[in-house]
Amino acid sequence: MRNRKLHPLALCNHNTSRTNMQAVELLVTNLDANMDHICLKRELMQYFRENEIHVLHLSFAKQQFISNSNCWREYEPNAYSALKAIVKVASFQDAQIAVSKLHHAKLGCKRIMVSILSKDRSLPLNVLRREVISIFEEIPSKKLPLVTFQDIYEKRNHRSLSMGDIYRLRDVIQVTSEFDSGGKFVSVNPHLKATAKNEENEDVTTTNVSYCKLHANVDVDSFWIEHGSSSLPNVHMSLKLLAPRIHRLLDTHRGLLPLGSIIECYRSEFNEDFISEEPSVPLEHLISCVPGIEVTCARTAALKRIQWTEKKLEESVELPVQPIASQCNTASDLIAKQLNQFSREVKDLLKSQPHCLVSFSKFVPAYHNHFGRQCCVYQYGYTKLIDLLEAVSHVVQILGEGPKRVLTLTHREQTKRFAADLLKVLKAQPGKRLTLIQFPDLFAAVLEKPFCITDYGVCHVTDILEDLWEGTAIMKQEEEDIVVEIPKREQTEEEKKRTKLFAKDVIELLQSTPNFSISFFKFIPAYHHYFGRQCKVSDYGFIKLIELLEEITPYVIELIVATNGEDKIIRLNFENRLIAMRNRLFRIVKTHSNGCILISRLNELFRHEFGFSINFADYNASDMSSLIVQMPATFRLLSAESEYTVALNDDLMSNVIRRRIIRILMEEESTEMKIDALISIYKAKFNEELDIFVLRERMKHCIITKTKLMSVSLSEVLKLVRDCILVIQQMSSKSVTIRTLNKFYESMFKKTLPDAKELGYKTLFTLFQTQSEYLSVRRNLEPGKVSWVLTINGEFIGDKLSVSAYCDCEEMVREVTSVTVNENEDKHGSRSEEESTSNIVALESNQSVSNGVPKVPLPPNEWLTEKKEVANCKRLRRIAAKFDVTLNDNE
Repeated sequence: MRNRKLHPLALCNHNTSRTNMQAVELLVTNLDANMDHICLKRELMQYFRENEIHVLHLSFAKQQFISNSNCWREYEPNAYSALKAIVKVASFQDAQIAVSKLHHAKLGCKRIMVSILSKDRSLPLNVLRREVISIFEEIPSKKLPLVTFQDIYEKRNHRSLSMGDIYRLRDVIQVTSEFDSGGKFVSVNPHLKATAKNEENEDVTTTNVSYCKLHANVDVDSFWIEHGSSSLPNVHMSLKLLAPRIHRLLDTHRGLLPLGSIIECYRSEFNEDFISEEPSVPLEHLISCVPGIEVTCARTAALKRIQWTEKKLEESVELPVQPIASQCNTASDLIAKQLNQFSREVKDLLKSQPHCLVSFSKFVPAYHNHFGRQCCVYQYGYTKLIDLLEAVSHVVQILGEGPKRVLTLTHREQTKRFAADLLKVLKAQPGKRLTLIQFPDLFAAVLEKPFCITDYGVCHVTDILEDLWEGTAIMKQEEEDIVVEIPKREQTEEEKKRTKLFAKDVIELLQSTPNFSISFFKFIPAYHHYFGRQCKVSDYGFIKLIELLEEITPYVIELIVATNGEDKIIRLNFENRLIAMRNRLFRIVKTHSNGCILISRLNELFRHEFGFSINFADYNASDMSSLIVQMPATFRLLSAESEYTVALNDDLMSNVIRRRIIRILMEEESTEMKIDALISIYKAKFNEELDIFVLRERMKHCIITKTKLMSVSLSEVLKLVRDCILVIQQMSSKSVTIRTLNKFYESMFKKTLPDAKELGYKTLFTLFQTQSEYLSVRRNLEPGKVSWVLTINGEFIGDKLSVSAYCDCEEMVREVTSVTVNENEDKHGSRSEEESTSNIVALESNQSVSNGVPKVPLPPNEWLTEKKEVANCKRLRRIAAKFDVTLNDNE
């Protein structure tokens, strides 16, 4: 039997019954009349295949147009006809792609127009008949102009009536043209069918009533025709007050309340009206913010109602009641991406409008003005703007009905928007906290625009604060105001200890700067350069550096906005700045005789020592005298004949003398000196007389006085400290780890380190920690190394400690360092030539060939630094090459 070549349409009609429930019909118009049906079918099918659209059926029909009319109808005499195509696709997703890709596509000499025949969105005929008949019952002449009839229908039913729907009701009404009056009229068909007459007497179900029968006292039908549709007003009310009252109204109305009757029902139930004073928001939007309820819309009457969220009204399958937010289907991935982009654009557009409100009729020009391009609805797979906006109902809320519809952001989007703005304001505050009284002023200062709570769809700040996600902000009642702050993750005990150490590092780093401050962007490189390690914020339990710095603000530092408004300045707080300046002044004053200096000379010496002058305004002072007064524990002002003299306190002067004596004794090889020699050396160096009382009474813990020999010497602990300082001075890095200290100590002094227990300490680490005045102990934070580094305290040893007997120790320490680095090479190099030769012979004799490939000879096991080298072929070859063993891979 000969194989028949099936038509493309026949190939796509298989298994139609399986997908018929989800099939969607498309209307393709503006076809080229010069093309025959076969050519049109072939070209249309080619378009659908190129876009991977599953076509179930394609047919053609005549589309008749009436002269001087923009509408079409079938079987009209004296009308010219055009060709249209009805395409049935497998799903709504395919229909959206077809509209998005094929609308305005060129076919022949014309550009086709593709639209969705949305039967699921069309009202049943019995509903349309009932609504149309109810209008003409109140018209004595049973005849209305077409435009007037459509306007009355839209005002009464809150939706438009298309010409397609009008021609579907040919058995009820008819459209006639009167050339005398120059227009079209709609009149009742004199030959009404019996079914239509029976349906006009049917009672409207309570779910489709547009008013509340309990509280409405007006003739509703006449009201809609005479006065048109009314919109809900803007009100000023807190959600805490509105929510329980709306719940009470729903209880009295059996869980269903028409939105248009909310004002009358509210007045009847609570004996008061809504407050319309400023600031105010649309009542419908405020009702949608109430938890537990939703505003729904039934397609049968296109009327909005208020109902419980969890309640599902029982209606027939043909007339389901759906929430407004769920009336759109999920599109394909391509359409979904475009819808996501459109939702972001609508969000940006509404945020730029006053109070985030824009009229539905002004949306298209507003979109064009904001983005500089037209809003092409068909690009997103829709043919009507209202359908496109309902597809992004999670972002846009449509308020009102008919021509008075208004677009705004949903409460969910408003909450997210407020949360983002609130975080910006909180992060700009010290401690990331503020009070509600301060919020409007801080909002205007940070975001550079006035704060208006109605821009976020509510009338009170607390209403939207309570709807924020719990991880965004925390509200606390403190005294008479509410405090809002960003929640913080609880630090572990280890992280808290590290944060305290970090605070000390920051103080030390900022004390090395001229003004005790540094730019935020320069902090990380400066920290790395100063301490020689990276600043890992995660080690302290934070994600960002600014969060770590805010943790120690304002107790240690201050974060100041720079003059350019972009950068931030990290500066020590007032207390730490004062301490740092006191240390600098102390460094100058202690070098003068008897610790005294004229106050007029102090500022000059400070500028000579540090290279810049003091900015007294940073210390709440006007001159040097007012600055010295703020340091009573360190300095004292002595009145002279013409001016004041700055002097150290007695206790501090004793510490200065003690450090000078220890420094002199440390420079002696034996750390011991006659008292007379010490006094003479002290006077020669510092031009001061040494007080013996200080030497004998205030230095007992660090100096041993030998009365018989009339000499003094350092204690055993300070002797060890002196020796460690000498070792560290010879190191190129000016530091040494406690683990390797014994090696360098033994190389320099030809003896091992003394036992810490003999000196009264458990370990050397504990000993060095108690001697922080001379040595600093830091933890090595490099990865893979857990050790403690010993450095010299620069405040005690300003210049290099010089001991004549150990001047040549630097070369010895360098030799020890080179021995440590080249330990492995020295180990291999120490072998004799005979031993190496014997090993080579042994390796050559042990070679064997397996499958034509020689085995790699292995060196002795003690020469392998790791077991992995035995299994690693490359390392084995390097080891063999070291012994001049040649491997031939071709053998």
